[in-house]
Amino acid sequence: MTSVPDILRASVLLYRAHAKLFVGYASWLLLSYAAIVLATLIPSENYRLGIGIALDLVDGVLWLWISVVTTVLAVQLLDKKEPDPNALPWLSLSVLGSFVWISLLQALTIAGGILMFIIPGLIFLVWFGFATQALLLDGKKGLDALSASRDLAKGRFWTAALYQLGGPIVCGAAYLTALAALYLLVSYLTKTPVDIIFGENPPLWAGMLETVGNIFLLPLLSIYGVLAYREMKKERT
Repeated sequence: MTSVPDILRASVLLYRAHAKLFVGYASWLLLSYAAIVLATLIPSENYRLGIGIALDLVDGVLWLWISVVTTVLAVQLLDKKEPDPNALPWLSLSVLGSFVWISLLQALTIAGGILMFIIPGLIFLVWFGFATQALLLDGKKGLDALSASRDLAKGRFWTAALYQLGGPIVCGAAYLTALAALYLLVSYLTKTPVDIIFGENPPLWAGMLETVGNIFLLPLLSIYGVLAYREMKKERT
């Protein structure tokens, strides 16, 4: 069994070797962030609220699309295929609907489990955590993707939980630590009180730093998901 640190190390190596490609696609997040910031300048409160909600939805779809793009890109690179920068976005769009549907099924199932005293929700999180990878790597759709993920975890619940949660927890902790350090540094340089940065209306630069951090974090999580899923399949075989 390959350890979580080894999978993370392999993820970082692939990311570093092709950082320009991964970050280039993830940088689309800057567009939605810029649009959301501009929407706050609209003088009419009603228009501002409506446009803000619409842009939040667009931002959510963009997050999902980037997740698909970076996952498909990771698969192609791991399979020693030459990525086509022109075809990759359209290929990802062709499966985006299925990706959104599976993500919704995951969310509803886990949320329903959490309402059943939390523990069932955690179990469903592990059972169905590889459903999106089953779609993008093996072409499973809808409930078939959830079933494929469940089959991978069958009899190996704790291994699946370790693979699914271990990498993201480590990456998330490193990301939050780095982001907090940047916040404190810029706060010191700009004489901005810390409580304002972490309050309801943080300064514009705080949101920009968070978006830039997400641009670097999202591809790493996509690569890790591909490698963890393949490791689970290899172990099952």
